[in-house]
Amino acid sequence: MTNYKTLLQSEIPEYETKLPSSGKVVKYRPFLVKEEKILLLSKQNGDRKDQLSAIENIISSCCNIRKIDSLPLVDVEHIFLELRKKSIGEVVDLNFNCPETKEKIKVSLDLNDICTTNLSKKKTISLTGSKKILLKEYTFGDFKKSFSFVETKFDEIVFLMSKLETQTEVIDCESLNTKQKNEILDNLLPADYNKIIKENDKVVRHEHRVKYQTQLGEEKTLLIRGLFDFFCLPSAI
Repeated sequence: MTNYKTLLQSEIPEYETKLPSSGKVVKYRPFLVKEEKILLLSKQNGDRKDQLSAIENIISSCCNIRKIDSLPLVDVEHIFLELRKKSIGEVVDLNFNCPETKEKIKVSLDLNDICTTNLSKKKTISLTGSKKILLKEYTFGDFKKSFSFVETKFDEIVFLMSKLETQTEVIDCESLNTKQKNEILDNLLPADYNKIIKENDKVVRHEHRVKYQTQLGEEKTLLIRGLFDFFCLPSAI
């Protein structure tokens, strides 16, 4: 008797892609219907923790990467988009309500248009005087820990603070509690704080602005960025 499972799996193609953070080549296969069902169920229940777990499970199953938590977040975004393109298709129809007019909008999005921006890897930021602040790389593991409480850029900087260097000492910010790290930022000059925000905004990320037109002919854009936006792209089932 034919082993259909073995026969079908032997025909699954394998692809390669370069991780944007390092240029490392990884191999992956498209996800299967049974795996897409996991994505769909977690999308339907609306629990973001479940959605991240589903993304992690899909990548573990389809890609030759095991320590996903240690991957930079941008690499996980990249792999998930590549899986989505090869498994379901490169063009998706987006249906949403315009944030301003509330009218229903339908546009097509080519996932190849979602690209990496700001390839800066600068982590040490020089401040007024001899002070320097070091921000750690935002990994998928960090994102799982922080997505529920990082709501502002201030929150994100607090979470990413790794070290503060002065002329006389080096402060390990990761050993400090949130209140103590808040106090460090609160006591910076506004120019220094704005510089930290500006430099942190330069880190690599995936995003695309989808252009659309309202019924009155006004040109608008919708920003597609980050894992949760990519996760909510339409599925095939």
